[in-house]
Amino acid sequence: MPFPNLFDDSHTPVALAEILRSLFGPVTEDFTGSSSSPRPLGPGAVLDGFDVQVPVLWKGTYQDRQFHALVNALKDAVEGSLVYFGWTGEMLGRRGVEWGGM
Repeated sequence: MPFPNLFDDSHTPVALAEILRSLFGPVTEDFTGSSSSPRPLGPGAVLDGFDVQVPVLWKGTYQDRQFHALVNALKDAVEGSLVYFGWTGEMLGRRGVEWGGM
């Protein structure tokens, strides 16, 4: 599985966490949103958390470390919201588990 180039020096996990907070997190007094970056679910819609899922094949890689940094940055940026991290594909290949998790 190829590793995407999602994060680099110009596109950090902290920057992505701030973008996600501004689009989906609570609107706070310091919110500086503008018409150039509207909230996609409307001005009053707020997600109660974020669930970050990363392919299990990335364990121990650069992307693994960057996504863990994203989770930590989300926890800092959106206090009070739930932020989960998990591996996708971990159950695949185990005896008795089919593709759909059944």
